[in-house]
Formats: sequence, structure tokens, C-alpha cells
Amino acid sequence: MVMRTTFSQLCEAWSSPCFWILGMLLETAVQEFGMNWCRPTEQQKTALQELLKTNDKFKILAFMQQIEHYSYQRMDPSVSDYQDANTMVTISVGKDELYCSFKISDRTEIMNLHISKISAWDVLLHQPEKDRDQQELKLEYMDENVLKWITIWTNQGFLISTWLKKMVSEQQVVSTKENLEIEDNGTSANSSRKQKKDDGHTKQGSTSS
Repeated sequence: MVMRTTFSQLCEAWSSPCFWILGMLLETAVQEFGMNWCRPTEQQKTALQELLKTNDKFKILAFMQQIEHYSYQRMDPSVSDYQDANTMVTISVGKDELYCSFKISDRTEIMNLHISKISAWDVLLHQPEKDRDQQELKLEYMDENVLKWITIWTNQGFLISTWLKKMVSEQQVVSTKENLEIEDNGTSANSSRKQKKDDGHTKQGSTSS
């Protein structure tokens, strides 16, 4: 099982007595890097290799936060109906998106499905078939203003569905917070204008007297 962490959790682990956690997180980070689960640039690869020589766990893990797809959860390879009835796909989940890598003939096609593009999904259970898993994940997504469906047969359909629900909940919390901040700013601005208006009346009254 691969452990995942955020930068805030990393800082908390660093300040706690359990420094051995950093070693476990570092081992996971090195594993992701070695298995090409994350996507560092050539410059980042060189910098990371130099950092690994220092064995500075905190700096290495802090640097990993800058690398694309670090801490994404990589799913088992599965079958989809994308462009073909038996297209292989590997899904990575993280940062409010599904990163889908489709193997089509001798090429790889990438699709980034951000949660804002996914309008609906469903998971069904079927009798397992040859080369197909029991769980059937159906996704409806927006592609250039056109709604499309894709079906993925995976043994982790319910797990992906749980992550999608979590993403939607987090998006709603962020949206609510932003709306509250806008309302607060609007209220503050109105109060400021009202105060200035009241001050103006007060000055006029003082002048009249």
C-alpha cells in the first residue's frame, strides 16, 4: 500500500516526535519517481537526483510537492470503450482530476478529466467477463461543449467513485467560502459607502447650524 501525504501533513510529521514517518514518506516518493508515476521535467530530475545524495528528507519531500502528479493515486490498468471496444487505460487520481492514459495501437493518448468537466458517473456490478472486471464505471464528461460518455471496466470503480464524491464536496466547500468572501467584501464596501454618506450628512448639518 502506497502512503500519500500533503505538504501540511509533511510539516506536521516533521514537528512531531515520529521522525521515522519522514523515512517512510521518502521511500514512497523515491518509489513514485523510480516507477515514473509522477512527471518531473528534465531539470527537476537532475535537481532531485542531487537532493537524494544529501539525504535531507524534508527538502526532498518539499521539492516533490512541485512535481506534476506527485501523490496521485495510480489505479490498476483496465479496459475502456474509448475509441475502441477494448482500449487499455491507466487512471491516476489527484488534485481534482482523473488523469487517463489510453493505449491505442502503438501510441498513447492522454485525457485530463477535471471534476468540473465531469457531469455524472455511475458504477454497476456485472458478472466478470473475459478481459473485463466486474465493476463498470460510466462517466459523462464535457468535451469541447459536447457531452460524451465513456465506460471503464475496473476492479476499483467504487473507489474512484468515492474519490469523485470527495472532489465534488471539496469544490462545493471552496465555492461556498468564495461566495461568503464576496458577500463579506460587498457588505464591507456598502458599509463604507454608507459611513461616508452619513459623514457627509453630518458635515452638512454642522455647516448649516
